[in-house]
Amino acid sequence: MRQHRCKFEISWASEWHLRIRIDTDNTRTQATFIREVFRVFKPTTLEGLINIIPGYQTVMLEIAPDGRNEADIESIVRRMLDDLNFEQTNVKTRLVEIPVCYDEALGPDLADVARLNQIDIPTVIRLHTSATYHVHFIGFAPGFGYLTGLPEALATPRLDTPRIRVPAGSVGIAGTQTGVYPTQSAGGWRLIGRTPRVMFDPARCHPLSSENPSTFLPGDRVRFVAIDRDEYERQTRGVVQA
Repeated sequence: MRQHRCKFEISWASEWHLRIRIDTDNTRTQATFIREVFRVFKPTTLEGLINIIPGYQTVMLEIAPDGRNEADIESIVRRMLDDLNFEQTNVKTRLVEIPVCYDEALGPDLADVARLNQIDIPTVIRLHTSATYHVHFIGFAPGFGYLTGLPEALATPRLDTPRIRVPAGSVGIAGTQTGVYPTQSAGGWRLIGRTPRVMFDPARCHPLSSENPSTFLPGDRVRFVAIDRDEYERQTRGVVQA
């Protein structure tokens, strides 16, 4: 058995849902663990697996019982988890680069983020593009990745009143997190720019296949790359795919 950085706990949330809790506060370890679960647990390796539902410190496996008792399923899952090697230095994680136009017309809260943090707009852009972020899980909306790693100097509270309409591709900040709205929706994150990249495409394959409709996957590393308005318009006309 390999030695892990953290322990995990297994419990049943329902007769179809097995919950795995990662016992660590290390956000990078959490994200890497979840990515490894996505990589290893497939219908071909765990009979009856229907879906994988990640969270910050938990992963839920949706499993059809098929006449098996809970203890048997739990034993199989434990063995598979024991065989994982998710040490940060040993696991290759994907780096996803997202072009962003930091323009006040596309990021209407850019000036407010600067003002609230007592810095100027160029510093907001420099800080936001200097960090490497980690995708913990996909939630809120299909393809919406919750990203940690935001520089402290950019931490900004959500809007008091959410917007009814946030355009697809909008890049936002909420507290110590950042993220990209994959589709048009309501939302209360502070918008600082927009990407021309398609973040969610339902025409892509099923999430448990080698392809995914979401640009982000749990465990991915993410970097934002600043582009100007002309380049944004050029890429938007070309509809940049993931």
